[in-house]
Amino acid sequence: MVARELGRCWDTVNSVAVAATEALPLAAGPARLDGVQVIGLDVHEWAHVFVASGDGFVTVITD
Repeated sequence: MVARELGRCWDTVNSVAVAATEALPLAAGPARLDGVQVIGLDVHEWAHVFVASGDGFVTVITD
């Protein structure tokens, strides 16, 4: 939906999103974990993945 609204392909939008989210923890430094007591992990399958090269699973880590 975002890619369509921006008039760009999914790969382009995904590349920008990945680059941005990789930069955030680096900019925040190690102090970003101050106060974190528990880290949660969620693994689930996306229903919209129908290609042989991907299994559709994603892992999300939260604090």
